[in-house]
Amino acid sequence: MCFHLKNPPGRNRMLQRIIAMSFRAAATAPAAVLLWLFSLTGSFAGISAPSSSACLSPDGKHLLVMVSPVADYEKLYPTKFSFPDRRSIVLNETFSKSGVYDAATFAPLWQVDWFSLSYDLRFSPDFTDVVRLNRLGLKSTWALEFYHNDHLTNRYSCGELLTALKSPTFLPFKSWDWHYAWYDTLEVKGDRLFVSTAPRQIRLLGREINLGLQESYVFDLTTGAMINQTSISAIGWQLTVILVPLLLLLFGFWLWHSGRRRGLRSQELRQA
Repeated sequence: MCFHLKNPPGRNRMLQRIIAMSFRAAATAPAAVLLWLFSLTGSFAGISAPSSSACLSPDGKHLLVMVSPVADYEKLYPTKFSFPDRRSIVLNETFSKSGVYDAATFAPLWQVDWFSLSYDLRFSPDFTDVVRLNRLGLKSTWALEFYHNDHLTNRYSCGELLTALKSPTFLPFKSWDWHYAWYDTLEVKGDRLFVSTAPRQIRLLGREINLGLQESYVFDLTTGAMINQTSISAIGWQLTVILVPLLLLLFGFWLWHSGRRRGLRSQELRQA
């Protein structure tokens, strides 16, 4: 059982981009600026609220907690967590750091100094192994991080996970938190993490065309070691990238030739 909070999705794309730029600029701004920014996003933007979150293990013994680093925001909008037995706690008042805690005594089992939104985490049932997804991995030094308890065991960048067509031009744009997504799916099955990267695409005449390139990975959940890697239709995207410019060139020539013929016909009619 997990709990997290999102702001409602935005309605105005231009305003979303403006707020996104403000969000990046406010990374080092005073807390008052951050509070103003997130108050705006509740109206028309698509920025995730920096809310604390908690997830109870299936056996009810452990609690994975992410404590928001924006304390002033939490004071105004505290995140409550309710247990199946109807106990209720305020996360930032109960826990000082992110980590895994005993669900009965709240004693820390392990703690970390980082924070991630709950939907950017994948984990084993007992929270011994945790994986962090960095949605902004294209502009960062890391895209995936593997932890065994509080110890970093492995890390991968987009440069390692995307084998080709790594430019944002070929990646889908997500309006939530305004980023180009390098990832598609992340799923834990037993002691393995299955990851699929975003299918590469281009926009042509208002339509999205799948270029047929996508990587799939299998990782060891505990060590983060890459067990298997496959790329789908590598030849297909190469042919597409070559043919699309040629088709555009031919289309442009056809438009020019059609216009020229119409111009000559009009001139002949005027002379007649």
